[in-house]
Amino acid sequence: MASDEVKAYETLLCARSGATEVRQDARFGEVQRAEPFDDDFRSRRRAWVEGRLDDRQAEWESASDAAARFDATVNDYLELGRPLVIGSHGMVITAWLVRIGVVAPGRVAGDFWDALEFPDLIEIDRPDR
Repeated sequence: MASDEVKAYETLLCARSGATEVRQDARFGEVQRAEPFDDDFRSRRRAWVEGRLDDRQAEWESASDAAARFDATVNDYLELGRPLVIGSHGMVITAWLVRIGVVAPGRVAGDFWDALEFPDLIEIDRPDR
């Protein structure tokens, strides 16, 4: 499963094996936000990931809402009883990993997000299941 952004979908297309189907689901999309692309984008995004919100993120989807959306989508697909591979985006994945207890909140979450490569691969066993 991939978000509906082309880069996530194409990453999974390149990584798939055989006849594995790659489908898109907008609920796996990145945090909903409007922001300028300027020299401050990394610090603005890291502040969101760490929960240090200010007026720069006033119109952004909250971390709890983004993580809940992502978690509900994961659960929908896990109910199908098949392995799940997700192509998504760093901010929402980090918020979700904080929600399920894989990554600690605050600075640890910021460090995790900051260390992500483009693209990156994360394999997890959910401690909440």
